[in-house]
Amino acid sequence: MWRSGWQTTAADAVLAVVLLGFGLLATGLAGDNQPGSRPVDAACRALIALAALALSVRRRVPVVTLAVVTVATSTYLLIGYPYGPILLTFLVAVYTVAVRLPVRPAALATGGTLVLLLTHVFFARGPAPGWTGVLPASAWVVVPFAVGVVVRINREAAARARVEQARSRAEQARRQATRSGCALRRRCTTWWGTGWPRSACRRRSPCTCCRSGRSRRRSR
Repeated sequence: MWRSGWQTTAADAVLAVVLLGFGLLATGLAGDNQPGSRPVDAACRALIALAALALSVRRRVPVVTLAVVTVATSTYLLIGYPYGPILLTFLVAVYTVAVRLPVRPAALATGGTLVLLLTHVFFARGPAPGWTGVLPASAWVVVPFAVGVVVRINREAAARARVEQARSRAEQARRQATRSGCALRRRCTTWWGTGWPRSACRRRSPCTCCRSGRSRRRSR
């Protein structure tokens, strides 16, 4: 368990570093293709770093991670910075909540995230898309949430199938052992009770129950 937890934390840390590097390098290129957006500066890089590094604990505290990423992403968009790789970080955070939590708490957390994310559609300092931006902004929440729920349901179904298979194998082994024990007792009882030759029994010595029965008969 310790090794599995260490590997999970390491994998999340690697993902966070990769998204951090990609965000810092590609956000400027994204801004070049979005006239009117605010130029990339130190505050922009700080928000990208905050959102990306929060993913390093995404599987340990998924709701906290989603809250931090949502605040960083919404602030980033409200200031007017260009749409860019920070949205990939946001997508991963939403997916993690959907795949790690039951549907109801995941839906509640994601619903609050959607409301906060949509504020930039109407109140961004840069070019605000207005109502035309509601559907695209909602897709960044709805799509990863739906994917995460489907993955969670499939994992739970696979786990239940493995449990049922293990239970079926254990029951089959128990029945086979019971049948073998009954056949062995019948052979031993036939040998010791009727005086058949030793070769009639497949065991070199009688089972415990037969030995105890024979001892009782001798004592009588």
